[in-house]
Amino acid sequence: MKKLVLLALLLLLPVAAAAQDMHLVCDPADPGQDIVQTQVTMDGVEQPAMPYEEFVASDGGTYCDLMNLSGIGNGQHTATAVFINSWGEVSPPSSPLSFSKPAAPMAPEIIELRRR
Repeated sequence: MKKLVLLALLLLLPVAAAAQDMHLVCDPADPGQDIVQTQVTMDGVEQPAMPYEEFVASDGGTYCDLMNLSGIGNGQHTATAVFINSWGEVSPPSSPLSFSKPAAPMAPEIIELRRR
């Protein structure tokens, strides 16, 4: 039974990984800077400041999570980010990152039942 559960988890792992949202990330801050928040400017509009949060990605690297991009519209975007320390001091903005969010894929044309 344990082997079956493990096999099911291993088979579902690629699906779960593929379904994860795209995030805007940056390298982590130097430890001595006492960073408590990050703030992104997306397409010229300042987004709300978010708590500083680091995570280890599937590639083994450590990154700072800046923003979940699942809610942005399709098309061209430009983003910059700043760090904010516990005194409320704000870093200079990062270099801008320009990227494009593609349109959703087309729907399958035909679905049907068949034996494999």
